[in-house]
Amino acid sequence: MRDLLSVLLTLTVSFSVSAQEPRQPSIVKQINNSGTLTVDIPEALSERLTQEDASNHNTVSGNGTVRTRGSVGYRVEIFADNNARTAKGQAQMRRSKIASRLPQYPAYLVFESPYWRVRVGDFTTRTEAESAMAEIRRAFPSFSSDLRIVKSRIK
Repeated sequence: MRDLLSVLLTLTVSFSVSAQEPRQPSIVKQINNSGTLTVDIPEALSERLTQEDASNHNTVSGNGTVRTRGSVGYRVEIFADNNARTAKGQAQMRRSKIASRLPQYPAYLVFESPYWRVRVGDFTTRTEAESAMAEIRRAFPSFSSDLRIVKSRIK
């Protein structure tokens, strides 16, 4: 008798759950039924979605933080350190040295947590970046061990 009651109870619960209609149709049913779907997106989200992602790094300028934009290219990295006490100051010093001695190459101070980095130039080809790296190596032999070419968003 107990088994019969449990079977009837299970069937009753199963039937009542399957008989209930969802309050709102699922997104798949809505698309399949009408062929159109309207999505209301808040304006702030829409603006965020249309902005171009800058490979998840910020370029620090004198007056604040500015997101970089552009196409994919190459830069020469001349400094990367994560020492919380000294890295930012050393990065700023290297950036100013490059800017004063090689003004033809823009120098970018970049913070990618936890690293402070200095990257130089906006090169569309790796060959251009290699020739600039050779020029930087001649101008600053002490930077030689830190020099490397990295893919980056360029202006």
